[in-house]
Amino acid sequence: MASDRILVVNSGSSSVKLRVVEADDTISAAEDLGPPDAKLADALAGFVARMGPPDATAHRVVHGGGLFSAPTVIDDAARAALEKTTLLAPLHNPPALVAIDVSRRLLAGKPCVACFDTSFHTTISPQASTYAIPASWRTDWGVHRYGFHGLSCAWATRRAPEILSPASLPCPPTPGRGLRLVICHLGSGSSVSAVEGGRSVDTTMGFSPLEGLVMASRPGDLDPAVVLLALRRGLTVEDVDDALENRSGLLGLSDGRSADMRDLLEARHQGDGPAGLAVSVFVHRLRAKIAAMAAATSGTDAVVFTGGIGENSAEIRAEVCAGLEWMGVHVDPAANKEAAGSDRDITGRGSSVAVGVVAAREELQMAAEARRVLRRN
Repeated sequence: MASDRILVVNSGSSSVKLRVVEADDTISAAEDLGPPDAKLADALAGFVARMGPPDATAHRVVHGGGLFSAPTVIDDAARAALEKTTLLAPLHNPPALVAIDVSRRLLAGKPCVACFDTSFHTTISPQASTYAIPASWRTDWGVHRYGFHGLSCAWATRRAPEILSPASLPCPPTPGRGLRLVICHLGSGSSVSAVEGGRSVDTTMGFSPLEGLVMASRPGDLDPAVVLLALRRGLTVEDVDDALENRSGLLGLSDGRSADMRDLLEARHQGDGPAGLAVSVFVHRLRAKIAAMAAATSGTDAVVFTGGIGENSAEIRAEVCAGLEWMGVHVDPAANKEAAGSDRDITGRGSSVAVGVVAAREELQMAAEARRVLRRN
């Protein structure tokens, strides 16, 4: 089945991003639409009319739950099963399902593939993925650590060995192991993952994208007693959900100034205390999680930065790595400053751990996954 030209649909809660990926992995067309609402069908139809029909579509689905562990061609049975995942990711999966339904109607006869952010992390061991909670919660509700940003991690895992100089990496890598990577996907949502031999070993996000690092408007790790306190003080479940999803993280730390790291760094330079606190908490937590992920693979060969902050903020990269010198991590200041938005080895002289920047290309990872599953069918 021909599957060279892939329309990649990345649906978020507030926008739908369209990319046409050609057989040689060039992007021949791109458009960012509004939210996946009733107007999506017309907008998608207009895009296809201008760009021409694809051979297949690939849709990003944040949460596969326990039902989907690999890219999947969506037929009626798979679509019905996907409906069951919406409770696990109520903000992210429903918009993806809207886009899937629209593309299946609009491009009837063209394969539609769901690519899951959780798939990459299905290799995590039980000791890393199991919560210490009542057994019935784990078995009846499917509560365990799933991990997210898998599409970004998978791309960074593929790309990092291509951009890191052999001189930057341990030579040879640890016998009996593949390359050990700590991948830092830093953006509006942020996570750190440990990868060994191309397989995820551990990650900071868990049952939902709320766990782990401080994020734009999400708190990351939080004592569950705080949630209980909020409920006992009269907040509703909806109130708490809104606070944790939309009013915490960098936004909450900065007293509502901004959830954008660029704004906070600028404000910090001007002496703004809450902005400075937000940045310092973000960096402190990130250093700790990098160390934890390195421990998961008994050391690391490379730390890789990706995502909007990870790719573009030389200041954050330098600050984070300055606190990891005890791990043997050193960056080259000039290379670090020049690395914005590009794939770059920024390893410093004398570093025993390579450091790289990889531009996030989830659309290329999704296209590759779609082609792979379609050629097997």
